[in-house]
Amino acid sequence: MAAIAQSGLHRIEYRQNNKHGGLVGLGTAIATVCAALPHALSELAAASGQRLVYLTSIDPTRQKRLQITDPAVARPKHWPGRGSAAES
Repeated sequence: MAAIAQSGLHRIEYRQNNKHGGLVGLGTAIATVCAALPHALSELAAASGQRLVYLTSIDPTRQKRLQITDPAVARPKHWPGRGSAAES
């Protein structure tokens, strides 16, 4: 860290949570960097001196990342046959 401090360069850091490995861990890392990097870069562009940026991981839990619908039970608006009985 001493070399980074002396260089005056910005540092962006992301630490992978060991709780999620494999494909979930990889997806979490990619999503975190993709979501945070544009904000980090705009902040760094406006910074007057060296900055240290720590990226906060997204929540990879199933409840936060996806929604599953059974169209036979709850038809989405765009699903065929939703509007009238004649379409079914």
